[in-house]
Amino acid sequence: MQRRATTTISHASSPMGEHTAVPPHPATGRMEQFDRVKAFCMWCVIWGHLIQYMRSDDAFADPVFSLIYSFHMPLFLCLAGWFSGRALQLPFPSFLLQQARRLLLPVFVWCVLLIVPLALCRAPFRWEHYAHTLLWEYWFLRALFLCFVGTWLVVRLPRRWMKAAVALFLLLLTYRYYFSFAFAFFLTGLYMRPYAQSLFRSHLVRTIGVSGVVFGLLLIGWDASCTVYLTPGVTWKNLLTEPQAAPGRLLVEIYRYATGLSGSLFVMGLGNCLLLRGHAAALLQWMGRYTLGAYIMHIAFVLYTLPYLFTTDALPRPLANWIVMPVAAFLLQLLLALLQQRMERSSIVGFLLFGRRLKAR
Repeated sequence: MQRRATTTISHASSPMGEHTAVPPHPATGRMEQFDRVKAFCMWCVIWGHLIQYMRSDDAFADPVFSLIYSFHMPLFLCLAGWFSGRALQLPFPSFLLQQARRLLLPVFVWCVLLIVPLALCRAPFRWEHYAHTLLWEYWFLRALFLCFVGTWLVVRLPRRWMKAAVALFLLLLTYRYYFSFAFAFFLTGLYMRPYAQSLFRSHLVRTIGVSGVVFGLLLIGWDASCTVYLTPGVTWKNLLTEPQAAPGRLLVEIYRYATGLSGSLFVMGLGNCLLLRGHAAALLQWMGRYTLGAYIMHIAFVLYTLPYLFTTDALPRPLANWIVMPVAAFLLQLLLALLQQRMERSSIVGFLLFGRRLKAR
């Protein structure tokens, strides 16, 4: 994207810590709107997981859970792709080391130190529990790493038809870590970035209006069965083994993509439109800087600890899911942001647990 002479560019963090180029806040050098979008996304992730794991009834039948899962991961992935340009310019060895540090090192360290012991406590010792946790937990960060690698390869191809062919091949490659689902939105974010000026400045109101209407209309037919977790997409493997199911799966994929994209544009547009002031804006902006730690650490609390201490089954479902859970999610997110901030005071801890660069002494 070409810079205009009147636009100041700064590098701010993406949902998972990558750099981007966006107009900064004059006092902080960061984009308040996107920090708030990141904080909102992380709140939705924790809220959805609380609904899923803190009650014994079927979370996928809950309307607020279904709404959250229609857009929150697509939005995170679009933002990650949008802000990936600087990393993709690196030579491959440097690029691979950077992404392994940022995304894979924290996964391995947290799994070994915390998640694996908690998983093994749930049942008699079984090696399959250990292996499953190491290979699957934090699927989002693993998928994001694969998205970066796949995109680095695609953007370096010399011809457009080569880029399209390799991208299509990767989109149908596998649903391991929901990679095909993640890669589609990651690429969308990257190739949508040149239109930032038009989408979120010149035509901001139109972006919000059109995407909001489309998102609302698509939600009429949406339920949790449309999510990637319940309905797999099209891959080369199932094209060969179950070709008769391919048309139906493709329709679900298109519907899922359109819903996630329109919802992402709507939330990003609102993030550029809603101008909070004072302590509320400062708090959300600050929380948006610590989404990586909130994502990593809330897994241990919500999936492996809290459900074994208590549940919300005694509360009416609307009260629990619409009032108690969102408040608890916000408080937990705030607590984890504070915890990450304190832990990152040590350069070694920040490096091992959150993939930060080691600070030179």
